[in-house]
Amino acid sequence: MRLRPGQLTPPVASANLAPRKASQRLLGSALIHAFPTDSPLREAIRVIDPSMKRKGNASAAIPTPSATVILIRDGQDELETLLVRRNSGADPFAGAWVFPGGAIETADGPVPPGAAWPPSARSAAARELFEETGLRLSTDDLVPFAEWTSPPTMPHRFLTWFFLAAAPSGAVQLSRQEVDAYRWISPHRVLAAHRAQSMMLFPPTWISLHELTAVDTVLQALRRYARRPPAVFAPRVGAWEDDLCFFYQEDAAYAHLDAERPGPRHRLRIQRDGWRYERNMEARGGDIGRP
Repeated sequence: MRLRPGQLTPPVASANLAPRKASQRLLGSALIHAFPTDSPLREAIRVIDPSMKRKGNASAAIPTPSATVILIRDGQDELETLLVRRNSGADPFAGAWVFPGGAIETADGPVPPGAAWPPSARSAAARELFEETGLRLSTDDLVPFAEWTSPPTMPHRFLTWFFLAAAPSGAVQLSRQEVDAYRWISPHRVLAAHRAQSMMLFPPTWISLHELTAVDTVLQALRRYARRPPAVFAPRVGAWEDDLCFFYQEDAAYAHLDAERPGPRHRLRIQRDGWRYERNMEARGGDIGRP
């Protein structure tokens, strides 16, 4: 069966994309009231909300080294990327739409402490892609895109290397063990669905998609990111007025989590009517864009 661009895989084409309700007991902060009861964004907030952080004075969890592949292809009208949905057993990201990927395993090779883009990350990215989707890539086809480290407040932390690659030939064949659906879809459409609260995303996926809205073709994307040093994200979680906010290293608020501190801004504000991304390294800053 040939799918139209952005169409769901046949087994879930008519399924309700909103995952299960989040527990109000776990969502003790005021953020719980910012989203409808059945909103998939509630589950995302449950995982990243600082009110859910580790108890007492326990030290931050050690991040699990991981790798992810952002597959892209030229669609009929615009660039498309492959997203998969984590199934109900894929805690802590159950119900979220993500790029294929997972933890680096021993067979992938070592991850030396402090290593930047170890070869094992490439091996893991290609292996996870095949295990989850049946698609094969050479590690030589992977372009470093971004490095993400989960905030210290998260109970499950990851150090993830994101790679960009052109989609190989062949049809997607889901493993069903970790993912239960896939979509080839444009970044613009994903962000619109997220804003409409019909697709759950986490900040690394959201910002990666936001970045991809700046390119129109696979060739343009690969050339653009092959020439750039990969971005590095190590967010801290704080508040901006009544909203949850992720502050990145370049932000003037990063050290003290003072959202009104003057200076450069690089942050993601979690709002009910749409997430707001600001990146201005010279002044107070404004939106790069708001899908």
